[in-house]
Amino acid sequence: MSKPKLLIDAHLDEVGVVVIENTGGFVKIAAVGSPDIRTLPCSEWTFTLPDGSQVYGVVAFLPPHLTGGGAEGGIVPVDELFVDTGGIELPVGSFGVRKVLEFDTGALISAKALDNRTGCAVLLDVLKRLDGDDIPVELTVQFSSQEEAGLRGAGAGAERVQPDYAVIVDVTFGQAADAKGYNVFELGKGPTLMLGASVNRAFTDKIRRTAERRGIPYVIEVTAGGSGTNADRIQTAHFGAATAVISIPLRYMHTGIETLDMRDVQAASDLIYYLVKDWNDD
Repeated sequence: MSKPKLLIDAHLDEVGVVVIENTGGFVKIAAVGSPDIRTLPCSEWTFTLPDGSQVYGVVAFLPPHLTGGGAEGGIVPVDELFVDTGGIELPVGSFGVRKVLEFDTGALISAKALDNRTGCAVLLDVLKRLDGDDIPVELTVQFSSQEEAGLRGAGAGAERVQPDYAVIVDVTFGQAADAKGYNVFELGKGPTLMLGASVNRAFTDKIRRTAERRGIPYVIEVTAGGSGTNADRIQTAHFGAATAVISIPLRYMHTGIETLDMRDVQAASDLIYYLVKDWNDD
């Protein structure tokens, strides 16, 4: 009897910018994905050139003395911003990502691109823990591209794998001081399991039972429509797959200071590891 095909996916791309024009010693940019444009003025970026070299730049912004106090002007659109590269012209089409800036305060860590390098780290940890084990599923781990630009890579990968089941590991919105009234989740209470149109209820319930049997904390996240994750594409790839979404609460998404709790990351790794190991126990 053949083993069920299980695909576990996490996207490895991040939001960023791309150079569209050089003008007067500065460069104009367009957004790639959806970086939080409120945080772009005065932010630091690293641009990679075709030869592999890198150029540092800062998003230029007029001082408040010239804008009548600053805040009155509102949010500046991306197409009105410029990047100061010290006069270095960049080839049009050069991509930029936020300059690496990391903080570790114990359980909490802060960095850019935790959406969704966190999910990739979880998958790598699961693979390390499963190394050499005889497991009851035919497992494929997928690090997909272009999730932030339209969920493209995940669909192509799922078409090739043709899984029976798929688990998508991503991030979700973490609780912050100003997040009252929004659907957000407290850090340190475990990953979320999604209920909604993009996931299979029976498969999600199987994961819930695994968590409860193993004492792994989790929180239910309800999404009435699409999930906004690769589940939306993988769910309908080929003849379709029973999907589930496991997400790690993250503050300040799509900024340079994304923040999460490592206890949630560990719990997500534990949950996926035991889902695979205990597959036939449920």
